[in-house]
Amino acid sequence: RFEENIGQEEESAALTADSQHNRADMAVSLVTGISLILYHFGYNFDRYVGFFISAYILVFSIELLVNTIYSIRKHRDGVVIEYNFTSIIWRVFQLKTYSFITVWLEKNFDASSRIKKSIQAIPGILSWLFRWGIRTAIAVALILYLSTMLYTVKPGQQALQFRFGKIVDSEIARMPGLHLKLPWPIDTITYFDALTVRELTIGNAAAKDVVMIWSKEHGDDQTFISGDNNLFLPYIVIHYRIKNIFDYHLTHRNKAPEKILESVAYRVFTEIFVSNTFYDLILNKRQHWTQNSIAILQKENDKLKTGLEVMDICLKDLHPPISLAGAYEDVVAARQLREKYLNDAKRRVVSSLTRERMTAFKTVTEAGSYVFEKKSLAEGEAQNYLLRYSGYQNGGETMKNLLLLKAAEETLKNKKIYLVDPASGIDKELLYIENYMVKRK
Repeated sequence: RFEENIGQEEESAALTADSQHNRADMAVSLVTGISLILYHFGYNFDRYVGFFISAYILVFSIELLVNTIYSIRKHRDGVVIEYNFTSIIWRVFQLKTYSFITVWLEKNFDASSRIKKSIQAIPGILSWLFRWGIRTAIAVALILYLSTMLYTVKPGQQALQFRFGKIVDSEIARMPGLHLKLPWPIDTITYFDALTVRELTIGNAAAKDVVMIWSKEHGDDQTFISGDNNLFLPYIVIHYRIKNIFDYHLTHRNKAPEKILESVAYRVFTEIFVSNTFYDLILNKRQHWTQNSIAILQKENDKLKTGLEVMDICLKDLHPPISLAGAYEDVVAARQLREKYLNDAKRRVVSSLTRERMTAFKTVTEAGSYVFEKKSLAEGEAQNYLLRYSGYQNGGETMKNLLLLKAAEETLKNKKIYLVDPASGIDKELLYIENYMVKRK
């Protein structure tokens, strides 16, 4: 205002124009500041504010340009705002404006008859253009308005249809594809990325491109306490997505489901942490409590109707305070060594038991085979004896001779036999003595 007053007093067009520029900057900054405040509370009007600022700058520029040209034409020293934007637009769509321009051109420019005829034809051409231009603009506007009856749900999205703010088909979501609705503002559509897996950090958020080791700072400093009174820093990421867009959008608003999930997650993890020792959380029961926490979180969210589905929980790490990292690492190393010794002992026990079981099984099997063999052999010999006995009883003298011959065969086997003719007169006893002496030599 001060710059504008000085410009008017001194009849300075530059000061007056710059004051108008500063006024526009102030208005734009004010609108931007209001949009930022609303964005803090969850209302995003960024696109609308951008359109308003662009339109405001365009209107201000046209208004200032026309009034500056008018001041120069009237030979005025300062810039006088004679026409506002609405009056300028109104004059643009008046035919007498172009008639005035035609007369001014004929008066100020010496042109040939052909050019003059062309200039004189300008009002008729402009009249025809305006008449059909307005009709075309109305037709285009109508087509554009009716095109709002069609909308497309992209792959991976779901949508809700509202009619005057009330949901249409409260149990059926609009799936991907082309759909039909009543034109704006009767029906409006709200889209949701239902299949997108999102992340929620619980505890501490590790900085990017930083190695997660216990002795190095790499994130926040939000500590929790375990059941054995040990302080630690958890780095947990929950992966979730929208399961029910009706509960997600209608039961809660302004990203409230994510805030509820975060609050429930902090409560659930705090209860788990204070119920277990630090080394159970990080080593012994790590997989057990992370898997159980998924079911607990899902149950709590279903009870609160957040419309969210907990997909997975990624436990990046549980870090002790940096000042105690060395002692914790020593304890963890000792526990790991203890587990190694226990596992080795269990392995040796299992190996010994397996080996002894195999030996026992082999011994039992061999004993069974031996018993079966001896039993079968005894049964066979008994059967053979019974058969021979039966044959002996039935054969009589024949069997007796057979046994005598068999006994003689076994007795004389591998022995030197002398056949002596009784008529030869050889003394049999002398023959025995001679044979004995030959064997002694």
